[in-house]
Amino acid sequence: RLSVSCRDCVSISGVSNPAQSTLLSLPHLLREDGGFSENFDEYCDLLSKLCQCRVLTYGIQRAADFHVTDIKYIDNKDTSFKINGVDVLLHATGEHHALNAAAACAVASSLDLPLVDVAEQLRHFRPVEKRGIAFKTPDDVIVLDDTYNAAPDSFRSALQTLSILSGGSRRTVAILGEMKELGAFSSEGHRYVGEIVKQREVEFLITVGEIAQEIAEEATHLPASKKHHFTDAEAACQSVQDFIEPHDIVLVKGSRAMQMEKIVEVLKAKNEN
Repeated sequence: RLSVSCRDCVSISGVSNPAQSTLLSLPHLLREDGGFSENFDEYCDLLSKLCQCRVLTYGIQRAADFHVTDIKYIDNKDTSFKINGVDVLLHATGEHHALNAAAACAVASSLDLPLVDVAEQLRHFRPVEKRGIAFKTPDDVIVLDDTYNAAPDSFRSALQTLSILSGGSRRTVAILGEMKELGAFSSEGHRYVGEIVKQREVEFLITVGEIAQEIAEEATHLPASKKHHFTDAEAACQSVQDFIEPHDIVLVKGSRAMQMEKIVEVLKAKNEN
């Protein structure tokens, strides 16, 4: 993830291997009196040495300049946490949102905005439709609608959120669509997502789209009876209701072109009838 407002300030996080060469050239583009904020959990030591300007770090795993701690989830929807001891509440679900908030605080600090003021403004943030919106159905199924788009890194974040919100008491169901525009890294990217599905011990997997089959192939912890594949969202819509049980927590995610939102609408309709 790369955010560039001007040559005065750059913020980065979640960069995949193919982009590393471009990433390493960024510090040289900044003015000496500018600012550079980076995820303290990735590439920190190397990039800091390359920068001639002021460097601010943010992260969850290590004690960065803007350190996220005490992450909690409220009603399986909002995320509360602390940044350098200051309370922050986001009306969005997931650890990755807390990390993004820390990045925003780091950039705001370089513009001399007080942390407490930035934390207060973050309360007004609302996620874009279809970007990790959580809702609960009448039969106590939690649906995470993250159907706007997909990439390997965002799949990692979404599957982490699915695992955390399950609390070990809900069956985790992942309905994952194909990722587009990965080019030569398509197979590698889908297999990476399958590895995350396995690491997170997702209990039921539905894949949508030809290449998405590679996600299922990598999820070797699941028996065939717990994995189902469909060629497109239309086909999945015909059967998805049969797989969802009361009290499940369900992630629906895929590239924009896969139209995974149709599946979300079916899950909503099932409980409105």
